[in-house]
Amino acid sequence: MNAYIEYFKQCNSLLKEASMRSGIPLSKLWADYLWCVLRHRTLIKQYVYSEYWNLSENVHRNGLTYARLVWLMDSHTDNSKVAILRDKWTFNEYYKEFVHHDWLHIADASYEEFESFAKKHDALFIKPAEGQDGEGIRLHKQSEHPDVDLRTLYKTLQVEDAMVEEVIIQDPRMAFGTKSVNTIKVTTVADSKGNIKIMKSMLRLGIGDSVIDNLAAGGAIYDIDIDGGYVSSYGYGKHGEKLVFHPGSKNVLLGFEIPNWELVKSCAVEAHKKLPSIQIIGWDIAITKNGVDLIEGNHNPDYLPIEYGTTGFYKKFKDYLKN
Repeated sequence: MNAYIEYFKQCNSLLKEASMRSGIPLSKLWADYLWCVLRHRTLIKQYVYSEYWNLSENVHRNGLTYARLVWLMDSHTDNSKVAILRDKWTFNEYYKEFVHHDWLHIADASYEEFESFAKKHDALFIKPAEGQDGEGIRLHKQSEHPDVDLRTLYKTLQVEDAMVEEVIIQDPRMAFGTKSVNTIKVTTVADSKGNIKIMKSMLRLGIGDSVIDNLAAGGAIYDIDIDGGYVSSYGYGKHGEKLVFHPGSKNVLLGFEIPNWELVKSCAVEAHKKLPSIQIIGWDIAITKNGVDLIEGNHNPDYLPIEYGTTGFYKKFKDYLKN
Protein backbone atom coordinates (compact mmCIF):
# COMPACT_ATOMS: atom_id res chain seq x y z
CA MET A 1 0.00 0.00 0.00
CA ASN A 2 2.83 2.38 0.88
CA ALA A 3 4.32 1.90 -2.59
CA TYR A 4 1.07 3.03 -4.22
CA ILE A 5 0.89 6.09 -1.96
CA GLU A 6 4.48 7.03 -2.80
CA TYR A 7 3.80 6.56 -6.52
CA PHE A 8 0.72 8.78 -6.29
CA LYS A 9 2.82 11.47 -4.58
CA GLN A 10 5.46 11.20 -7.29
CA CYS A 11 2.79 11.46 -9.98
CA ASN A 12 1.23 14.51 -8.40
CA SER A 13 4.59 16.23 -7.95
CA LEU A 14 5.67 15.63 -11.56
CA LEU A 15 2.28 16.61 -12.96
CA LYS A 16 2.34 19.85 -10.93
CA GLU A 17 5.71 20.70 -12.47
CA ALA A 18 4.36 19.83 -15.92
CA SER A 19 1.29 22.00 -15.32
CA MET A 20 3.44 24.99 -14.36
CA ARG A 21 5.67 24.47 -17.38
CA SER A 22 2.94 23.85 -19.94
CA GLY A 23 0.16 26.08 -18.62
CA ILE A 24 -2.26 23.13 -18.75
CA PRO A 25 -4.49 22.78 -15.64
CA LEU A 26 -3.36 20.04 -13.26
CA SER A 27 -6.77 18.35 -13.37
CA LYS A 28 -6.60 18.08 -17.16
CA LEU A 29 -3.11 16.56 -17.02
CA TRP A 30 -4.27 14.05 -14.41
CA ALA A 31 -7.19 13.02 -16.62
CA ASP A 32 -4.97 12.71 -19.68
CA TYR A 33 -2.33 10.74 -17.76
CA LEU A 34 -4.88 8.27 -16.38
CA TRP A 35 -6.20 7.78 -19.91
CA CYS A 36 -2.64 7.00 -21.09
CA VAL A 37 -2.25 4.54 -18.21
CA LEU A 38 -5.44 2.72 -19.20
CA ARG A 39 -4.76 2.78 -22.93
CA HIS A 40 -1.00 2.34 -23.07
CA ARG A 41 0.18 1.57 -19.51
CA THR A 42 2.36 4.66 -19.58
CA LEU A 43 4.46 5.33 -16.47
CA ILE A 44 4.60 8.83 -15.04
CA LYS A 45 8.21 9.63 -15.92
CA GLN A 46 7.65 8.80 -19.57
CA TYR A 47 4.42 10.79 -19.61
CA VAL A 48 6.08 13.90 -18.18
CA TYR A 49 9.59 13.68 -19.63
CA SER A 50 8.28 12.97 -23.14
CA GLU A 51 5.44 15.51 -22.80
CA TYR A 52 2.80 12.96 -23.75
CA TRP A 53 0.09 15.61 -23.69
CA ASN A 54 1.66 17.07 -26.86
CA LEU A 55 1.86 13.74 -28.72
CA SER A 56 -0.72 12.28 -31.06
CA GLU A 57 -2.70 9.12 -30.36
CA ASN A 58 -0.75 7.45 -33.17
CA VAL A 59 2.52 8.13 -31.33
CA HIS A 60 0.99 6.84 -28.09
CA ARG A 61 -0.23 3.67 -29.76
CA ASN A 62 3.07 2.85 -31.43
CA GLY A 63 5.43 4.09 -28.73
CA LEU A 64 7.56 1.85 -26.53
CA THR A 65 6.44 1.93 -22.89
CA TYR A 66 7.90 -0.05 -20.00
CA ALA A 67 5.04 -2.57 -20.04
CA ARG A 68 5.44 -3.09 -23.78
CA LEU A 69 9.20 -3.55 -23.48
CA VAL A 70 8.67 -6.14 -20.73
CA TRP A 71 6.21 -8.00 -22.97
CA LEU A 72 8.69 -7.95 -25.88
CA MET A 73 11.52 -9.16 -23.65
CA ASP A 74 9.41 -11.96 -22.15
CA SER A 75 8.37 -13.07 -25.63
CA HIS A 76 11.74 -12.79 -27.36
CA THR A 77 14.42 -13.52 -24.76
CA ASP A 78 16.13 -16.85 -24.21
CA ASN A 79 16.48 -16.67 -20.42
CA SER A 80 19.10 -19.42 -20.40
CA LYS A 81 21.46 -17.00 -22.18
CA VAL A 82 20.79 -13.84 -20.14
CA ALA A 83 23.75 -14.44 -17.80
CA ILE A 84 26.10 -13.82 -20.73
CA LEU A 85 24.93 -10.21 -20.78
CA ARG A 86 24.18 -9.80 -17.08
CA ASP A 87 27.50 -11.00 -15.62
CA LYS A 88 30.19 -8.51 -16.58
CA TRP A 89 33.07 -11.00 -16.56
CA THR A 90 31.09 -13.63 -18.46
CA PHE A 91 30.28 -10.98 -21.06
CA ASN A 92 33.92 -9.95 -21.46
CA GLU A 93 35.04 -13.55 -21.89
CA TYR A 94 32.23 -14.42 -24.32
CA TYR A 95 32.91 -11.32 -26.41
CA LYS A 96 36.69 -11.26 -26.03
CA GLU A 97 37.22 -10.60 -29.74
CA PHE A 98 35.22 -7.36 -29.36
CA VAL A 99 36.60 -6.29 -25.94
CA HIS A 100 39.97 -4.60 -26.40
CA HIS A 101 40.84 -3.46 -22.88
CA ASP A 102 42.39 -5.34 -19.96
CA TRP A 103 40.10 -6.57 -17.20
CA LEU A 104 40.18 -8.80 -14.15
CA HIS A 105 37.39 -10.49 -12.19
CA ILE A 106 38.50 -10.29 -8.57
CA ALA A 107 36.73 -13.52 -7.53
CA ASP A 108 38.84 -15.44 -10.06
CA ALA A 109 42.12 -13.67 -9.28
CA SER A 110 44.70 -14.16 -6.55
CA TYR A 111 46.08 -11.16 -4.72
CA GLU A 112 49.31 -11.52 -6.70
CA GLU A 113 47.38 -11.33 -9.98
CA PHE A 114 45.52 -8.25 -8.79
CA GLU A 115 48.76 -6.64 -7.64
CA SER A 116 50.32 -7.26 -11.05
CA PHE A 117 47.24 -5.79 -12.79
CA ALA A 118 47.31 -2.72 -10.52
CA LYS A 119 51.01 -2.13 -11.17
CA LYS A 120 50.38 -2.30 -14.90
CA HIS A 121 47.46 0.16 -14.79
CA ASP A 122 47.60 3.19 -12.51
CA ALA A 123 43.93 3.97 -13.10
CA LEU A 124 41.44 1.22 -12.28
CA PHE A 125 37.82 1.33 -13.42
CA ILE A 126 35.86 -0.59 -10.77
CA LYS A 127 32.51 -2.25 -11.52
CA PRO A 128 30.69 -4.01 -8.64
CA ALA A 129 28.62 -7.07 -9.53
CA GLU A 130 25.45 -5.57 -8.06
CA GLY A 131 23.89 -2.22 -8.90
CA GLN A 132 21.91 -0.58 -11.67
CA ASP A 133 22.36 2.58 -13.74
CA GLY A 134 26.06 2.73 -12.96
CA GLU A 135 25.61 2.50 -9.20
CA GLY A 136 28.91 1.78 -7.45
CA ILE A 137 31.04 2.24 -10.57
CA ARG A 138 34.06 4.37 -9.78
CA LEU A 139 37.56 5.30 -10.88
CA HIS A 140 40.51 4.62 -8.60
CA LYS A 141 43.82 6.28 -9.46
CA GLN A 142 46.60 4.84 -7.36
CA SER A 143 48.90 7.80 -7.97
CA GLU A 144 46.24 10.02 -6.37
CA HIS A 145 45.68 7.64 -3.43
CA PRO A 146 49.13 6.38 -2.42
CA ASP A 147 47.85 5.79 1.12
CA VAL A 148 45.41 3.06 -0.04
CA ASP A 149 46.89 -0.36 0.64
CA LEU A 150 46.47 -2.68 -2.36
CA ARG A 151 45.71 -5.71 -0.20
CA THR A 152 42.98 -3.80 1.61
CA LEU A 153 41.55 -2.67 -1.73
CA TYR A 154 41.67 -6.26 -2.98
CA LYS A 155 39.63 -7.47 0.01
CA THR A 156 37.08 -4.69 -0.51
CA LEU A 157 36.67 -5.63 -4.15
CA GLN A 158 36.26 -9.29 -3.20
CA VAL A 159 33.30 -8.36 -0.99
CA GLU A 160 31.79 -6.42 -3.91
CA ASP A 161 32.47 -9.30 -6.31
CA ALA A 162 33.88 -6.56 -8.50
CA MET A 163 35.55 -6.47 -11.86
CA VAL A 164 38.41 -4.06 -12.52
CA GLU A 165 39.27 -2.74 -15.94
CA GLU A 166 41.91 -0.54 -17.43
CA VAL A 167 40.60 2.88 -18.42
CA ILE A 168 39.78 3.03 -22.10
CA ILE A 169 41.56 5.79 -24.01
CA GLN A 170 38.83 7.22 -26.20
CA ASP A 171 39.20 9.08 -29.48
CA PRO A 172 39.90 12.73 -28.51
CA ARG A 173 36.93 13.82 -30.63
CA MET A 174 34.66 12.01 -28.17
CA ALA A 175 35.93 13.72 -25.02
CA PHE A 176 33.84 16.94 -24.95
CA GLY A 177 35.60 18.12 -21.78
CA THR A 178 34.11 15.34 -19.66
CA LYS A 179 35.76 12.83 -17.31
CA SER A 180 33.75 9.90 -18.64
CA VAL A 181 34.41 7.60 -21.56
CA ASN A 182 31.53 8.67 -23.80
CA THR A 183 29.87 5.80 -25.60
CA ILE A 184 27.42 4.94 -28.34
CA LYS A 185 24.28 3.04 -27.36
CA VAL A 186 23.15 0.86 -30.26
CA THR A 187 19.92 -1.14 -29.97
CA THR A 188 19.71 -4.12 -32.32
CA VAL A 189 16.94 -6.61 -33.04
CA ALA A 190 17.25 -10.16 -34.36
CA ASP A 191 14.39 -11.73 -36.29
CA SER A 192 13.54 -15.44 -36.13
CA LYS A 193 16.04 -16.19 -38.90
CA GLY A 194 18.90 -14.45 -37.11
CA ASN A 195 18.94 -11.37 -39.33
CA ILE A 196 20.13 -8.36 -37.33
CA LYS A 197 18.87 -4.80 -37.72
CA ILE A 198 20.00 -1.64 -35.94
CA MET A 199 16.85 0.01 -34.62
CA LYS A 200 18.22 2.92 -32.59
CA SER A 201 21.56 4.58 -31.95
CA MET A 202 22.39 7.29 -29.43
CA LEU A 203 25.43 9.26 -28.39
CA ARG A 204 25.84 9.30 -24.60
CA LEU A 205 27.88 12.03 -22.92
CA GLY A 206 28.85 12.44 -19.28
CA ILE A 207 28.62 15.78 -17.53
CA GLY A 208 30.86 17.37 -14.93
CA ASP A 209 32.98 15.08 -12.75
CA SER A 210 30.97 11.92 -13.43
CA VAL A 211 33.10 9.02 -14.70
CA ILE A 212 30.07 7.37 -16.33
CA ASP A 213 27.97 8.69 -19.19
CA ASN A 214 24.48 7.32 -18.61
CA LEU A 215 21.32 9.35 -18.02
CA ALA A 216 20.85 8.11 -14.46
CA ALA A 217 24.18 9.70 -13.54
CA GLY A 218 23.06 13.01 -15.01
CA GLY A 219 24.44 12.53 -18.50
CA ALA A 220 22.99 13.58 -21.84
CA ILE A 221 21.92 11.60 -24.91
CA TYR A 222 21.58 12.50 -28.57
CA ASP A 223 19.87 10.65 -31.40
CA ILE A 224 22.19 9.44 -34.17
CA ASP A 225 21.13 9.04 -37.79
CA ILE A 226 21.84 5.36 -38.44
CA ASP A 227 22.69 5.72 -42.13
CA GLY A 228 24.66 8.96 -41.90
CA GLY A 229 26.34 8.50 -38.52
CA TYR A 230 25.75 12.06 -37.31
CA VAL A 231 23.87 13.54 -34.37
CA SER A 232 20.38 14.23 -35.64
CA SER A 233 18.65 15.79 -32.62
CA TYR A 234 19.21 18.18 -29.77
CA GLY A 235 20.17 16.50 -26.51
CA TYR A 236 18.05 15.13 -23.70
CA GLY A 237 18.91 15.28 -20.01
CA LYS A 238 18.11 13.02 -17.09
CA HIS A 239 14.58 14.41 -16.72
CA GLY A 240 13.83 14.62 -20.43
CA GLU A 241 14.86 18.27 -20.64
CA LYS A 242 15.95 19.33 -24.12
CA LEU A 243 19.56 20.47 -24.39
CA VAL A 244 20.62 22.74 -27.23
CA PHE A 245 24.11 23.06 -25.68
CA HIS A 246 25.96 20.19 -24.05
CA PRO A 247 26.16 21.23 -20.37
CA GLY A 248 29.80 20.16 -20.05
CA SER A 249 31.39 21.71 -23.13
CA LYS A 250 28.68 24.18 -24.25
CA ASN A 251 29.02 22.67 -27.72
CA VAL A 252 26.10 22.31 -30.10
CA LEU A 253 26.18 18.63 -31.05
CA LEU A 254 23.61 18.67 -33.86
CA GLY A 255 25.38 17.45 -37.00
CA PHE A 256 28.42 16.05 -35.15
CA GLU A 257 29.84 13.12 -37.12
CA ILE A 258 30.56 10.03 -35.04
CA PRO A 259 34.14 8.78 -35.59
CA ASN A 260 34.52 5.20 -36.86
CA TRP A 261 30.77 4.98 -37.41
CA GLU A 262 30.83 1.99 -39.75
CA LEU A 263 32.94 0.10 -37.19
CA VAL A 264 30.39 0.94 -34.48
CA LYS A 265 27.56 -0.50 -36.55
CA SER A 266 29.54 -3.58 -37.53
CA CYS A 267 30.51 -4.23 -33.90
CA ALA A 268 26.87 -4.17 -32.74
CA VAL A 269 25.59 -6.37 -35.57
CA GLU A 270 28.39 -8.94 -35.34
CA ALA A 271 28.11 -9.09 -31.55
CA HIS A 272 24.38 -9.77 -31.79
CA LYS A 273 24.98 -12.56 -34.29
CA LYS A 274 26.68 -14.45 -31.47
CA LEU A 275 23.51 -14.27 -29.34
CA PRO A 276 20.48 -14.26 -31.68
CA SER A 277 18.17 -16.02 -29.20
CA ILE A 278 18.06 -12.80 -27.18
CA GLN A 279 16.31 -10.80 -29.84
CA ILE A 280 16.55 -7.26 -28.42
CA ILE A 281 19.92 -6.06 -27.11
CA GLY A 282 21.30 -2.64 -26.28
CA TRP A 283 25.08 -2.35 -26.79
CA ASP A 284 27.46 0.19 -25.26
CA ILE A 285 30.41 0.84 -27.55
CA ALA A 286 33.40 3.12 -26.95
CA ILE A 287 35.28 4.77 -29.80
CA THR A 288 39.06 4.66 -29.61
CA LYS A 289 41.84 6.01 -31.79
CA ASN A 290 42.27 2.59 -33.36
CA GLY A 291 38.65 1.56 -33.73
CA VAL A 292 35.93 0.56 -31.26
CA ASP A 293 35.76 -1.25 -27.93
CA LEU A 294 32.68 -3.16 -26.74
CA ILE A 295 31.73 -2.26 -23.15
CA GLU A 296 28.57 -4.22 -22.45
CA GLY A 297 25.25 -5.51 -23.74
CA ASN A 298 21.84 -5.28 -22.07
CA HIS A 299 18.89 -7.61 -22.66
CA ASN A 300 16.65 -4.99 -21.02
CA PRO A 301 17.73 -1.65 -22.52
CA ASP A 302 16.24 1.48 -20.97
CA TYR A 303 12.94 2.14 -22.74
CA LEU A 304 12.76 5.89 -22.03
CA PRO A 305 15.68 7.14 -24.17
CA ILE A 306 14.74 4.77 -26.98
CA GLU A 307 11.66 6.96 -27.49
CA TYR A 308 13.59 10.26 -27.33
CA GLY A 309 14.13 11.87 -30.72
CA THR A 310 12.69 9.36 -33.18
CA THR A 311 9.65 7.47 -31.84
CA GLY A 312 7.31 4.56 -32.55
CA PHE A 313 9.64 1.77 -31.50
CA TYR A 314 7.02 -0.59 -30.14
CA LYS A 315 5.60 -0.95 -33.64
CA LYS A 316 9.06 -1.04 -35.23
CA PHE A 317 10.21 -3.82 -32.90
CA LYS A 318 7.00 -5.82 -33.35
CA ASP A 319 7.04 -5.53 -37.14
CA TYR A 320 10.65 -6.71 -37.41
CA LEU A 321 10.21 -9.52 -34.91
CA LYS A 322 7.38 -10.94 -37.02
CA ASN A 323 9.90 -11.98 -39.68
